[in-house]
Amino acid sequence: MSMKIPQSIQLSVDDGEKIELKEIQGELNESRGRNDELEAQLSIYRQRLRRVENNKSTIGGLDSDTTTWLTIGKMFVRYSRQEVETEIEKELKLYQKKVSDLETAHKRVLDNLNRRQKRFDTFVERHRYDPSKNKKKDETNQSNEPSTSGD
Repeated sequence: MSMKIPQSIQLSVDDGEKIELKEIQGELNESRGRNDELEAQLSIYRQRLRRVENNKSTIGGLDSDTTTWLTIGKMFVRYSRQEVETEIEKELKLYQKKVSDLETAHKRVLDNLNRRQKRFDTFVERHRYDPSKNKKKDETNQSNEPSTSGD
């Protein structure tokens, strides 16, 4: 997820708003970190799922009398094709569930991240420093002040 982040923003905030901004930024950074973590996990488990799907299609293409092996640690153990297919089905179901669970969690985190990003954007828009507003205030204050001339 790529977000457009300006290089620098000048805000006009009081002490209470500084605390609010710190809280908003903390929540936003927490959501970004969680999002990155879930995206990394999703990538890993999708890759594992694809590997198991490829193994399943490879095993499915073999003759029924082909010798099949499973790895256990660093060992290879001879198994019947049916036993290998059963193990692959177990792995396939495991990784499908894991990917599904991660996608659901990722969707929740993205919703939360978007909500927090909008809160941050709203805060920034409300408190963005605008020098032209200060010039207008200064001009208004000067025109309202009574003139003190040397009468």
